[in-house]
Amino acid sequence: MFRRRRQPDGGRGHEIWPIFGLLLAAVVVSTVCVLWFMGQAMRNESLAVRQQVTEWHRTRLDEAAGRVRRIFSADGAMGAPLTAGGPQEAAGIFEREIRSGKALGLILYDKDGNRICPLPIAEEPGFESPAWTEAGRIEHQEHDPVSAAKLYAAIAQDSAAVDETAAALLAQARCLIKSGQNGRAIETLTKLTDDPAFAEARNGDGRLMAPNAMLLTLELVRRIGQTAPSANLLEERLRRSLAARIEDYSGPCMPSSQRLMLMARLREMYPDHQEFATEQAEALVQAYLDAATSPPSAGVLCPTPLPEVWQFASADGRSLRLFDARTIYQSIREQLPTDDGEITILAPGRAAEGQPFLITTVGETMPEWRLALMLDEAELFAAAVQRRQASYLWSAILVILVIAALAALIGRHLLRQVRLARLKNDFVATVSHELKTPLASMRLLVDTLLEGRCRDQSQVREYLELLSRENVRLSRLIDNFLTFSRMERNKRTFEFVNVQPAELVEEAAASVKERFEASGHRLEVDVADGLPPVTVDCDAMLTVLLNLLDNACKYSGDGRRIGLRAYADNGQVLFEVSDDGIGMSKRETKRVFERFYQVDQTLSRRAGGCGLGLSIVKFIVDAHSGSIDVRSEPGKGSTFTVRLPSDGQRRHCES
Repeated sequence: MFRRRRQPDGGRGHEIWPIFGLLLAAVVVSTVCVLWFMGQAMRNESLAVRQQVTEWHRTRLDEAAGRVRRIFSADGAMGAPLTAGGPQEAAGIFEREIRSGKALGLILYDKDGNRICPLPIAEEPGFESPAWTEAGRIEHQEHDPVSAAKLYAAIAQDSAAVDETAAALLAQARCLIKSGQNGRAIETLTKLTDDPAFAEARNGDGRLMAPNAMLLTLELVRRIGQTAPSANLLEERLRRSLAARIEDYSGPCMPSSQRLMLMARLREMYPDHQEFATEQAEALVQAYLDAATSPPSAGVLCPTPLPEVWQFASADGRSLRLFDARTIYQSIREQLPTDDGEITILAPGRAAEGQPFLITTVGETMPEWRLALMLDEAELFAAAVQRRQASYLWSAILVILVIAALAALIGRHLLRQVRLARLKNDFVATVSHELKTPLASMRLLVDTLLEGRCRDQSQVREYLELLSRENVRLSRLIDNFLTFSRMERNKRTFEFVNVQPAELVEEAAASVKERFEASGHRLEVDVADGLPPVTVDCDAMLTVLLNLLDNACKYSGDGRRIGLRAYADNGQVLFEVSDDGIGMSKRETKRVFERFYQVDQTLSRRAGGCGLGLSIVKFIVDAHSGSIDVRSEPGKGSTFTVRLPSDGQRRHCES
């Protein structure tokens, strides 16, 4: 069985491991450094991304705060100043603002700072004359409503002032009601309500008398309607007329307290009556005026004494809006972006639910109001950092792979150089051994002949033949070494000529005939008839056949049979050398053509050679555009087959 030849390496195998250790240490240190630098880079990148994301969201939050701040600015929807030339115009502005939902309540002032909406109650004295004094005494002290009604009727007839006439008619109707004359009272009140001349008539405290007369008429009609169903139509007409007058802010300006009284009385009389659009605003303004103790700061949203009610006074001080928290929140939300997370509105004194990512103040128009950005930091930064860190990670992996690949290449090169150095050392040792053996034999034979220690001429001839064989062996070794040297330097040149395969076989057989016979080997030659010529270097191809025959002779075993065959197949000429020797395994057949590969040391020393023959054979065959393969099984011998293109096939390929 073939085995790789092993020789003592003198400790050289141990010398390479420190080098590989240093190479491995360099790779490990480089890898650790790359990982450390990449880790620092990824950490710095994470901080940079965090800073960029934070700044980006801070900018967006500041932009949102700017939009919210403009809500109550001078040109904002809820902070624009409102100016009115008088109570009538102020009432129209009040109605528009309340009905549009921009404010919960509104107070307007003139340029002198006097409130004109809601219109306050006047503090003027009533009507004073002897006739009014006498009528009042009879009504209230003598309790004679009939006589008092006559006196009030006379005052209304004699007075030239519209306000006094209206007041007298209203007092006359009151006395008629007291006396049970409801029909005459309705007639008197109808004069007051139907005559346009009395539309702006006011009593001493500034209240309009026509709406009060309309309410009193409705109460009388309701009372009469309970016994006279025909009055129902009149009642419904009066009800609608009174409701329209209450909701009319374009007519004569009505004091807020009077309007609230009329609203409350009408809803009390008719519980199913829907709420007036401005009723809550009027009530809120009155409650605010009753609770306020000091004027608010201009241009600033601030709380009022009323719960959940906020006030904003324009910069010129002529308008004051009242808002509830819901309206403020809704107006702010309309200015906030719907993406980039959830922005929470924080009123003064209110804390955020959870840990906000960023908080910013709204500004000078809304002091202590804040916007909080609620985001999941881990998820936010993970999504932003993951993409950038992936590039660093792949870069680190690529660098590490490059380092590992370079280290592997360097290690492979070093190992190859070590093996090459070892082979060269083995080659020198083998060459020395192989040259020493024939030289020593030749020296011994020459010394014997020179000293004349031969018995007769036959022994002299025997020694001379031995000298010749050793000389041939030495020449063959030197030729192999020279061929190997040229092969290594790629300087081997070939002289190609056409030759018959039979001539090569015959010359090779003749060269080994005597040696095979002396060693007891039997050479069987078989050359097919009609073989085409081949274009080869005769000496090189002879070297191929001799090396194959010599190899078969070494490992033929006890069979001693060696076959040399030449035949044609598929346009090629095949040279086949076979033996019945020890054979090889499949793994060994794949390495048999490697340089210096040979059998175990004991068999090699006995058979001779240095493991170059088959490598030289393959080199020469490849140079001839041929191929060589081996078939072998352990214990059943080996067969080497050389395939060369015939001369005709070579010309066909070249053409």
